[in-house]
Amino acid sequence: MLQTIYYNQARKTKNVAIFELSNVYTKQGEKEKLAIAISNGMNQTKWTSLQYPNDFYRIKGIVEGLLALFGIESSRFAFEPITSIFPNQNLYHPGKAAVLKINGQVMGTLGEIHPLTLQKEDIDATIYFELDLTKFFALKTSKLKYSPVSKYPLVQRDISLVVKEEISAIQIVKTIKKAGGSLLKDVDIFDVYQGEHVQLGYKSIALTISFVDYTKTLQDADIQTVFNKIYAACQKELQAELRK
Repeated sequence: MLQTIYYNQARKTKNVAIFELSNVYTKQGEKEKLAIAISNGMNQTKWTSLQYPNDFYRIKGIVEGLLALFGIESSRFAFEPITSIFPNQNLYHPGKAAVLKINGQVMGTLGEIHPLTLQKEDIDATIYFELDLTKFFALKTSKLKYSPVSKYPLVQRDISLVVKEEISAIQIVKTIKKAGGSLLKDVDIFDVYQGEHVQLGYKSIALTISFVDYTKTLQDADIQTVFNKIYAACQKELQAELRK
């Protein structure tokens, strides 16, 4: 994995996020493992240059999200300092890594790659996670719910709202999702602007709203009805106006 990161970074691809599924042979027999490695920050959004810190807490959050997808409740897993289980390991920074335990069993390791290893491999700051899939797939998980993929096309509409600068993006997204009802599929922010043509103390936020119906192809009239409800809710709850 680290060699793959080196290969990409040596060819000017600085932001690298990769995973690998492989069979590993040990004295205890064959095991299937998942490995995830991320080097440098990855763009947080389409509309800013902000980057996630590439640290222990980022990989911990990724692992927690992965466990949630598989129906592993937070009460069933814990993170312990890696030195408590593997005191002599040298892959990770000893103070910025952990062992993942589920139901008391060691399932994997995660953390920041040791600076000496980074120097040896000639790669940038990297976070890493390794999971024993053989043990993991033997776990009992809670029932998972899923939504089928619609046979009908997704329809997207853009909207640009002007709001007071103290109104957060998450407030706008929550208001839109609440008003959008069952036809609303997703909301993405693609631009935030303050400056010329926008009143002082206000900001313009542009969003793409995606709609889908699981029973039919949406018509313009269907979308416009929902779109009007969304705008009315933004006006009432956020005092938002359309950017002209």
